[in-house]
This record gives sequence, structure tokens and C-alpha cells, in this order.
Amino acid sequence: MHRRAPRASALALLAAALSAGPSEAAVLDRVGVYVDAWYASVGGSARIDDPGTGSRYDLSSDARLGGPFVGYEAGVWFHPAGRHRVRVAAMSLSGDGSGTLARPLSFGGPPAPAGTVFRSSFDLRLLEAHYAWSFVNLDIVNVAVLAGADGFDATSGVHAGNAAEEATFRNGLPVAGVTFQVQPAEFVRIYGEADFGAGISGTDARLSDLRLRVEFYVAHVFGLGVGYRDLRLRIDDPGEGLTDTQNNGFQGYLLFRF
Repeated sequence: MHRRAPRASALALLAAALSAGPSEAAVLDRVGVYVDAWYASVGGSARIDDPGTGSRYDLSSDARLGGPFVGYEAGVWFHPAGRHRVRVAAMSLSGDGSGTLARPLSFGGPPAPAGTVFRSSFDLRLLEAHYAWSFVNLDIVNVAVLAGADGFDATSGVHAGNAAEEATFRNGLPVAGVTFQVQPAEFVRIYGEADFGAGISGTDARLSDLRLRVEFYVAHVFGLGVGYRDLRLRIDDPGEGLTDTQNNGFQGYLLFRF
């Protein structure tokens, strides 16, 4: 009896240590909230097909929408337990341009001749709902795979002469990707994420979203961050049009964690 008691105690301590091991080590905060301003450029091309097939035009050189423009994002992350993580976010980016056409272009109707005065606009809203599972979950390093869905609402518009046309795309995409976190000190964290999505049911839609940021915490509950984001979205819907855009630039963050 006396020999078995120490052995049973040792086994109980080992089981407790294993159950509270790496699966909980990297849970740095259960709930986090962040807002950021995105100083983003607008590049790529678009086409407006209503009522007819329009010309493909460059957003920077033809539509004078190069930017940079300021976009905004708000998000929440939640660690329900162990290796599991959920993030939900909403982003909005828009801009306007104006000028005179350097070449004849059709925006779904008869071509507008070179020299026509125009106004242009670009608007993008993105909703994200992602679940991530950490396969590396240590005190300093966390690496996770993610899956989820992104919903988008993208509009490109041109008012040239007496004609005002726009193409609007509203849909969703399944996405998958990877995230990593490195926390070399209690007050510093580096976060990176890469998401990729593609259309289903024959939709010609593709998305890639790459981001990297460094967070500095002045207290456990409050932090500031700086980062960079590169977002690319392509949707080709004959009869409505095309948007094939690239938005990238630096971000400034406010972060709260509880």
C-alpha cells in the first residue's frame, strides 16, 4: 500500500501536467477587439457590361482611382478553448476620381470619346468569418490553419458625359489559409495571415488577402499596432461586368484584449 501511493500520485501529477500543456499555453487572451485605418492604393481594372459589353479600363490611369484612400476595419477574435480561435471582421474602402478620358471607352453603352469629362467611383465592403485551429500552440509561437467565408460587396461606377453606369457584385467565397503569431516578449506580438478563396458553382471569383502586423501593448488590455495588407479580388460576371482589383498599403491599429 505504501509503495503504490507515491506511484499513483506521480501518475496523477503527470496526467494533470499533460492536460494543461501546449493546448493551453498559447491562449494569450480569450477575447480581443481591434479597429484599424488602412491607407490603401487602388490598382487593377474593371468593366461595366450593362446594358452591353463595355471596355476594360484601368482603375488608375483611365479612371484616376489610384489613391491612396483611407479604409476602415473592425474585428473581434475569440478563443473559446485551447487550440480553437474564431475571428469576425468588417472592412470598408471607397474612393472617387475624375478627369477627362484619354481614349474612347464604353461603359456598357455607346463609346464615350476621348476628352469626355468623367467622374468615377470604387467601393468595396468585405465581411470575414474565420475559424482557426492551432497545430503549433506554444508560449512564444502559434501557427494555425483556418477556414471560413468572406462576403463581398464591390461596386465600380463611371459617370461620363450624360451616361452614368455601374457594376455591382455581391456574393460570398469559401476561404482557407494559415495564420502565425510570435510573442517574444509580453508587450510585443507579431501576427501574420494569408487567406485564399475561389468561387463555387462556376463563378469566376478569386480572392487573396495577405497581412502582417506588429502589436505593442502598453498594458495587457490595450495595444497599438502597425501593419501592411495586400488584398486582391477578381470577379468576372458577363452581363454585369468585371472587377479585378489590388489594394495594398499600411495600417494603424488600436487593440483591446480581455
